Amino acid sequence: MQARLQRLAERPTPLDGADAALLQKAAGTTGDATLAAQRLRGAALRLRSQQGVADEFRRGLRRSAPQLRQIEGVLRRAGVPEEVAALPLVESMYNSRAQSAVGAVGIWQLMPKVAKELGLRVQRGHDERRDNLRATRAAAKLLRRNFRLLHSWPLAITAYNHGAYGVQKATQDCGSDDLAYLIDHYKKTSWGFSSKNFYAEFLAAQALVHPAARRGAMR
Repeated sequence: MQARLQRLAERPTPLDGADAALLQKAAGTTGDATLAAQRLRGAALRLRSQQGVADEFRRGLRRSAPQLRQIEGVLRRAGVPEEVAALPLVESMYNSRAQSAVGAVGIWQLMPKVAKELGLRVQRGHDERRDNLRATRAAAKLLRRNFRLLHSWPLAITAYNHGAYGVQKATQDCGSDDLAYLIDHYKKTSWGFSSKNFYAEFLAAQALVHPAARRGAMR
C-alpha cells in the first residue's frame, strides 16, 4: 500500500479501480492534482504495519459475527449509521474483556466517567461497559452528541478518539470541516498520529466488515 501511494503521488495514472478511488479521495472536491499528490505522500509517510494485527483482526471478526446485526440495529435506531458497528474492531477487536491502561473498558473502550454520564452502571463486580448492547447504546449517544456538534460523521468518529471539543477547535483554527484538510494542516501537538489516523483505521475495519457497495456512504 505504501508503494501504491508513493507511485500515485509521483505519477497520478490509475492502474485499477483502487488507484482511481485513492486519487479521487486525495483530490477531494477540488480535483486539485497538487493537493492530491501532497496528501498521498503524507499518507505514505504515516502508513505503518504491525506484526500480528491481521491475525488479531481475524479473531475480532469472528467475535463480532454473532452480534454484529444486533449492534447495527442498536446504532440504526439511535440515529447512527450502522456502518459504525465496525468501530469496536478498532477500539477493542470486539473483545468485551478489553481494558486499557487508563481504564477504558469493553468493546467501545468507554472511560468510567463518560460511561456513567451516558447512563451505564460502573461498579466493582457490575460494569455495564462489558455488556455489549448496553455499551453500544451508550456509545451511540456519544457519537450522536459528537455529530450534533460537528455536523459530519467523519469528524464525529474522529472525535470518539480525540474528543469533540478538540476536533471542533481544529475546525475553527483551520477554517475547514474537511477531515483530510485538518489532517494535513492542523499542527497542535495533541493532534498526533492516533487522532490523524483514527478515521482511516475505521474505514479499513469497515471495509472488512461491510460489502464494498456500502462503503464511503457517511458524510
